Amino acid sequence: MKVDPATYQYRFDDPHLYGFHVDPETSIGQSSLPQALSQHVRISDGVLPQIDAVLDSVSDDLGLSTPFTGFVYASPETNAQCSREPDGSVLVFLSSALIELLTPEEVCFVVGHEFAHAFFDHHAYPSASAGEPDARRLELSRSAEISADRIGLACCTSSEHAIRAIVKTASGLNDSHLQFDLVEYLRQGTSLRAEPDPSLAWSTHPPLILRARAAIRFDSVLQSAHAGDDIKLRLRQLDDQIFDELDIAAHGAEGSKVARDAAFWTIASRACADGVLDEAEQALMAETFGTDRVEALKRMLEAETLSGAQELIDERLQRTQAEFEGASIASQRRYDKFVANFRDFA
Repeated sequence: MKVDPATYQYRFDDPHLYGFHVDPETSIGQSSLPQALSQHVRISDGVLPQIDAVLDSVSDDLGLSTPFTGFVYASPETNAQCSREPDGSVLVFLSSALIELLTPEEVCFVVGHEFAHAFFDHHAYPSASAGEPDARRLELSRSAEISADRIGLACCTSSEHAIRAIVKTASGLNDSHLQFDLVEYLRQGTSLRAEPDPSLAWSTHPPLILRARAAIRFDSVLQSAHAGDDIKLRLRQLDDQIFDELDIAAHGAEGSKVARDAAFWTIASRACADGVLDEAEQALMAETFGTDRVEALKRMLEAETLSGAQELIDERLQRTQAEFEGASIASQRRYDKFVANFRDFA
């Protein structure tokens, strides 16, 4: 069955959502073909027949009319990349370590993933680097990887090949070492939910374990699509689920500090506009933000006049809102959820 990449694109893989304007045509640099031809091995039926068959298979699955050329280069790193040429053609680069580590079926996932980057014009996205903490650029970069994984999975004969490719890439181990238990591996995602890693918010790629979990969930939607079902609603729900799971992995169930602080003072400003923080308001705020923060707010109200307390609250509101400016989409979504729970505090 032919794969239409646009149908499966992760909906948060959209630069406009993050406030970026991209121009795919002006983002293409000089040709990489001459250097590739002089330094790498070109994939062809006469030189690397198994890998050439993989490229042809993926191209057929995606119905690609765009010319493409594949190369293998010597490297101990398990890497792959894809680039567009000035004439619109596509170059695919696969490291020797990747070819040695993965089976042809697993390479199929990787090649489909790389073709997706070219199809979605990810080369035109604003540069994101873990060393340059720009929350939105990094978040968009992670979203692009989810889209690419979906197309890679759609080009596989089974989801197991996709997950095995991810596990092998994560571990660097081949089939002689892996006793592949999918359920056991996916449990790592549950552990990550319980023990969030704040550094994930500054990574260009989602955690491999969460990519695997997202791929498994997408596979179910993909099978429904193959059966002719309407998957629009399911895909949107899945997108939201994946996006929130990535946020929780980085910040825990409570969300990022910047979102919580901005939401707390937004709600406090509404609740205390009359100079009184009643018991119902206290209970709801304590449930969401903790008793300590509510008690501190109460002490502020008791120590100040009505105008003085409101002035302090407004000052903190303005400061946290300024810090929140340009926050990630995940933080904005979390902020909106916090504030929506207090919609009656108007």
